[in-house]
Amino acid sequence: MKNINLNKFCLFIVIQCLLYGFGDPVSKAAYETVEVYSLLSVRYTIAFIVFMLIAGRRIVYELKNIRMRVWLLPSLCVSASYIFNNLALNITAATSVAFIGSLSVILTPILAFLVYRTRMSKKHMPILIIIVVGLYLLGGHGGLSGFGLGEVYVLITAISAAGA
Repeated sequence: MKNINLNKFCLFIVIQCLLYGFGDPVSKAAYETVEVYSLLSVRYTIAFIVFMLIAGRRIVYELKNIRMRVWLLPSLCVSASYIFNNLALNITAATSVAFIGSLSVILTPILAFLVYRTRMSKKHMPILIIIVVGLYLLGGHGGLSGFGLGEVYVLITAISAAGA
């Protein structure tokens, strides 16, 4: 039974990676014909409807039985992350968005240390170094031509995603 759950969650991670990988280039192409805010409103309305169809009762139940201070800050961070990511896609290269936006993986332990005073284990350091090198090779190599407003938006995206 445990192995079935592990396989299911691994499959979800693979699906998430595929959607994340295709999301920025597809959005970038869509912004050539559709305004950013129009696309965002349609995209998030569809996501809201799908989630409500799948788990609407559970979502409403959980929101009624949890204090606002528990979910408000992470929700605002997620919102800021998605909004600034899409704004950045509109004005800068998708490779810059992918590279800088993925730095949230590195920023999360830093924010956890600053906010909660949790220390990261030394065994995680090589993993973080490999992540930075991999992200640079995948998205940053030759893609970071400068640092403008789009890159500032993506940096806000990464910090917000880490805060979530």
